[in-house]
Formats: sequence, structure tokens, C-alpha cells
Amino acid sequence: MVSELVSNPLEYEDLSVRVEGIISHICRGSGDKLFIVQEDDHDFSIRVMLGDFTGTFSAEDEGREIAVTGLVNAWVRNIDELEAEDDHDHDHDHDHEDGHECSSTEEAARRLKARGIDPDIRVFIDMISYDIK
Repeated sequence: MVSELVSNPLEYEDLSVRVEGIISHICRGSGDKLFIVQEDDHDFSIRVMLGDFTGTFSAEDEGREIAVTGLVNAWVRNIDELEAEDDHDHDHDHDHEDGHECSSTEEAARRLKARGIDPDIRVFIDMISYDIK
């Protein structure tokens, strides 16, 4: 399932999912996120934002199996490329708002593709619950 989320993030955006895998890393600085790798293919990993569970996990949990239920979120990491393209399209004497205004990640990805830019879409899960196996 991790590979499916990473490969098709827009299909799952804003949906509640259950993902099983192995904890590959727990953020030692803030303790607010961990990463899960797919058990049968460690090339696929997903970030899990812990929210209310911040501080619940420690380095000793790395390598343990976990099932996480949470809300899928996606974002376009290279959205600034669209903003740069927008700046070139506007007359610089014309007032316009700074930043980029897309109503969804899907719209941002579509606009980038229309400009010939490959969108760099990343995905994470906001944890609602978990079960350590």
C-alpha cells in the first residue's frame, strides 16, 4: 500500500487510509514524524506526521512493524516553478499577489504539466491512530 500511495498520491488525497509497514526512521529532533517503508520493498517510504502522538515513539521503535490509520495529504514541492512561470507571463508593472493560488494539489499539478513542467508531488499521512505489531 505504501507504494500505491507514493505512486498515485492524488488518488488518495484527503482520504483516510490504513497503511502497514516497518518504521524506518523516527525524527529525533522534534519527534513529530516517522517514516514507514513497505515491508516487501524498502524503496517505497512514506512520511507520517504524528500530530497528537508527537513524542510517543523513540529510536527503539525503528524496525518494528506498524499499522497507521490517517488522512492522506499531498503537495507539489516544485510549485515555485509555476510561480516563476507566472512572473514571466505577467507584465511586471501590473500588481498581482505574491505566491501561488491553486485550489488543490491536483490543479497545481495540472497547471505545471500544461507548462511542460513535471510536478514533484510528495505525500504524507496525518496519523489518526496506530497499532504496533
